[in-house]
Amino acid sequence: MIGVILTGLLDDGTAGLIEIARKGGIGVIQDPDEAMCSSMPVSALKRDHVEYSVKLSEMGKLLNTLHDSESRQIAGDSMDPGDRYAPTDLTCPECRGPLSERQDGALTELRCRVEHIYSPESAIATHIETQE
Repeated sequence: MIGVILTGLLDDGTAGLIEIARKGGIGVIQDPDEAMCSSMPVSALKRDHVEYSVKLSEMGKLLNTLHDSESRQIAGDSMDPGDRYAPTDLTCPECRGPLSERQDGALTELRCRVEHIYSPESAIATHIETQE
């Protein structure tokens, strides 16, 4: 599996890329210097789960090469104590259900019962949007 993060605001792609890397996949980001909005690729770089950072003009060639040469298998879902979520007093910005929290090293992930997933920063930004 190959996870790709392109230009974007906030950090919501980072959690997915970390999960892909955790299960043996490859992390690829757009070069932050050429991204229109660099916070998503920069966030992924800060979490150190990126194997390739390339310009868009090189992205297709890299993905084809990785697809042709890599034969990594992604491990099946296996819950371990680090995968457990703790209840919070927060609510999901989309469905208003309760959010639970999981810590994975430097990453904090918030998830509701219907599987909406947020970083703390993206949850706050989405709540602000819904209030307006």
